[in-house]
Amino acid sequence: MKKLSRNTVQPMLDAVTEQNPSVRITDTEVSDVIRFEPDESIISSRRSVEYLYVILDGKAKISLVHENGKQSIIEFIGSGAYIGELTLLGIETQPQDVVAVSGCTCLRIPMQYATEHFSSDMEFLFGLSQYLGKKLMRRSWFQSKSQSYELRHRLAAHILQLETNGIYKQKHTETAEYLGVSYRHLLYTFKELLDDGSLKKNEQGYLVNRKKLEPLSADILVKLDTENERKSTSEDVLESDQIHSFFSKA
Repeated sequence: MKKLSRNTVQPMLDAVTEQNPSVRITDTEVSDVIRFEPDESIISSRRSVEYLYVILDGKAKISLVHENGKQSIIEFIGSGAYIGELTLLGIETQPQDVVAVSGCTCLRIPMQYATEHFSSDMEFLFGLSQYLGKKLMRRSWFQSKSQSYELRHRLAAHILQLETNGIYKQKHTETAEYLGVSYRHLLYTFKELLDDGSLKKNEQGYLVNRKKLEPLSADILVKLDTENERKSTSEDVLESDQIHSFFSKA
């Protein structure tokens, strides 16, 4: 983990806020920008949540830690997503594990400051409620698609969501658990994608052939954004309009 200069990450800040020209990052003494390396912990279930984060770039995974020590992946999140928002609202007293999947750049603000300044901010709370509503819809959509589509289609969508710069390198054990299938079934389906050229193994992981995978995952990756009419340059910033209040205060 390292702190970055705002000048270095200004394009990321602009990408997340470009949907709302009135957004301004003002209080630089309170908020800062942090870079997490792959597999580095952002929030741990063993520690209290001291910061509220917004992902500017990269991907992270949220895992539930069971009493027996095992973990279950709940969700993968990307640019524009909050981390620690349930703690801010006082809903989650036992934090979940959040780990960077790829290199992950986050805007960070102390939780105490966020609690004091955002808890009574109606504009912020309205935006946060919209964000949480869409998050719930995506999880429901995922569960529905998991029951309706063969593994080949769901795996294709999973790979496209988690590839970074054309490379996919997630653990098979975690993928099998997340998709709710046996390890053997996953390997069999993964081999099919290798055989038909959708994936190609290299030293970094697997090269992703988007032209072959996108038709398989087209319906699963349909946006759940209720504002589909607006033009967005990237699905990763679809929540940017919900976090404008946060940036205005941070």
